[in-house]
Amino acid sequence: MDSISEIKNYLETNRPRFINELTEFLAIPSVSTDPSSKEDCLRCAKWLLAHLESIGMRGELKFAETGYPIVVAKPAADGQTSGRGVTIYGHYDVQPVDPVELWDSPPFKGEVRDGRLYARGAQDNKGQIWYVIKALEYLHKTGKLAGKPITLCIEGQEESGSEVLAENLQKLKPEIQAATLLVCDTGTLSPHAATITMGLRGIAHCTVTVTGPNKDLHSGVHGGVARNPAQEISRLIASLYDESGRIAVAGFYDGVTEPTAEEIALASAGAPSDEDYIKMVGAPAFGGEKGRPLAVRGGLRPTLEINGVHSGYGGAGSKTIIPSVAIAKLSMRLVKGQDGARVLAAVKRHLVERAIGVSVAVTEERVGGPALQVSPQSESVKRVVPCLKELMGGEPIFRWEGASIPIVSELGAVSGAEPLLVGFGLEEDNIHAPNESFAIQQFDRGFIFACRALMALTVL
Repeated sequence: MDSISEIKNYLETNRPRFINELTEFLAIPSVSTDPSSKEDCLRCAKWLLAHLESIGMRGELKFAETGYPIVVAKPAADGQTSGRGVTIYGHYDVQPVDPVELWDSPPFKGEVRDGRLYARGAQDNKGQIWYVIKALEYLHKTGKLAGKPITLCIEGQEESGSEVLAENLQKLKPEIQAATLLVCDTGTLSPHAATITMGLRGIAHCTVTVTGPNKDLHSGVHGGVARNPAQEISRLIASLYDESGRIAVAGFYDGVTEPTAEEIALASAGAPSDEDYIKMVGAPAFGGEKGRPLAVRGGLRPTLEINGVHSGYGGAGSKTIIPSVAIAKLSMRLVKGQDGARVLAAVKRHLVERAIGVSVAVTEERVGGPALQVSPQSESVKRVVPCLKELMGGEPIFRWEGASIPIVSELGAVSGAEPLLVGFGLEEDNIHAPNESFAIQQFDRGFIFACRALMALTVL
């Protein structure tokens, strides 16, 4: 295996070109949530495939007729492959840029300032998949890519539900079989240590509509007589939790198992302190179930969150009404063992059964992918820990992430691969927000890691 110094030499010589190429990639506004950007998504996939073919890969656009192709590519050299297989997952689509007026530079014109590259997708996920692609280039240039069982699978709808990939996973199964599923679409808790993400929660969400009178009523005439939907939705939401912060919905925790002592210890070792959390978000870490550590509440236990509540008048001054309708948006983050459809059904039943004098409708029910949980004894994890220790000069942090990449669990199941999630994004990268950026230093670290890890993971 090449030394880090050899890899760094290649990086130092080629970094300006890497960043220039990445800005070309970033310039394509591949916003999958916007139907008007469909042609841009197709153009982005074609651009990406052409670049991969220029660095020693052979690939094709799968399901291009959908407008959101999946780019699948392997090393171009013919002949028998050998070693443990690695499938690399990423996405070329990005989030919308709104509100565009809050950007300090054009969102699709990459700009380097103070050691950071600013653009939509700079980190999520174009920047992070780019350092992997450049690692493949390095392996090709140094003669180490030929014969390696490596497959790239880069989709164009991660930000909008992965519909094309989810519907066609079984068709892709023969091509994506591997021992390891490498995902570099995550972050690290600290710029001073690497992070291995050991789990991702699943997701489900819905809209709750509480309807009372057939129109807004005068609060003086009807107050104390008509049931108030704003009051009722507040009461119903409060009923979802008990005094300890535990979710009080019958059946919500069905299938949930307690985290192991090893998982709790590993997760807690890398978690922020209560003081650090306050500095990070401006509020104390008082959410969730009392008596459980922050790291457990944030990644190893399920949640039910209120994403928004809307009812009545919210403008200047006052408007003395009893509103006719109240709406709440709910989302649930699920852990391994939970069935999203059953959880949604339990929440719906809880709310409908407790309604008094109003009607309750639960709509827009959606279940994302199931939760993902990686064993601390994973062979893939063990193979990259030495790479990360050498790169960062210390032990990696193990994190059970509270967020979701819904398709990863299904992709792992179909490919038969152990998921391995290592990314170099930081909280200050502002992904999904104006002024998204990626630190050049973190890009460098990702490149070095990918070079080393791909060799370590493919050796028998």
